[in-house]
Amino acid sequence: MRNTSFWSEKLRKALRNSEELEQYVADTLFDEDLKFRKKEIARLAQLIVYVELGLTLLREIAPSESADAVSSLLSGYRFPVASLQSEENWRKVQIARFYLIRLKGELWEQSLEEYIRLPEGLKIFQLSNVNDVAELNRYTTICPNRHNEYYLAALTKTPPHSLQKIKLASEGSWYAKISVEGNSPEEVPIYIPASVNDIATNNLVYFHRTRQATNPSCTVTRTELLQAAREMDRCLEEKGQPPQNYHQRLSEVIFRLYDSESNDFQIGERIPLDTLIHIVGLLNVGKTLFLQQYLRQFMRVLCLAKPGEYNPNRIYDGK
Repeated sequence: MRNTSFWSEKLRKALRNSEELEQYVADTLFDEDLKFRKKEIARLAQLIVYVELGLTLLREIAPSESADAVSSLLSGYRFPVASLQSEENWRKVQIARFYLIRLKGELWEQSLEEYIRLPEGLKIFQLSNVNDVAELNRYTTICPNRHNEYYLAALTKTPPHSLQKIKLASEGSWYAKISVEGNSPEEVPIYIPASVNDIATNNLVYFHRTRQATNPSCTVTRTELLQAAREMDRCLEEKGQPPQNYHQRLSEVIFRLYDSESNDFQIGERIPLDTLIHIVGLLNVGKTLFLQQYLRQFMRVLCLAKPGEYNPNRIYDGK
């Protein structure tokens, strides 16, 4: 887990303590009690911070785009547009997605509409609707330099990892809640002997990092996928498992790849995975099967395992 809120704690506190935000909530929620209003003030302070971070990202990447375009940046796709060809810009997008992952899709536009309705004195961006280009507001008195001090600074580094302590059960008798086949949880008595208790002497869990800084591009051909499908069928038959007819099913699929020059789809054999963004097709044609089975097993069978040595229960490490 990463700590995605630490960077803005002081800013959110300043917004929560502002008389303007307090008065706005009091006017809009006049029939609610004080406790509820305080929760709403805290929620709006967080909304302001994260919407403005998204607008700052857009201002850095594509300043002429309308505010609702942030949703496209948060989708995680590196679209083939000039602004995202820059590695520096793409890194800012990746960093922002750590903070704004909960504002993906329609939630961004909903948050933006709520931001627009807030008093101008609370905000550093001016816009009348989600289709406007956000302009900086120079008149706010609440952390007026927050665009540089907080938002631009946040886009330069990924949020730090958040350490979580794990409370382990010690030696002795305990009750564990379990659910069987969707039934209500039941408490089952268990006993932890000393031999088991002594196995875990440290309550910190470390993760082995396997991801590389740069991942090489990979292109797969239809012929190679058919080879992988045939190997998958062979392994299932060898282990006495029910047949899935992977090779036959894939043989009936025709690949049409988007060609930017003709702005149309052309029959193709080679699929560059590093530029793969969307897979479209009729219902039940095999889109999910293609992603979950053929491509995954292709990487295992042809890239990470020798012919005849494929084990579907083994997690290959790429060595």
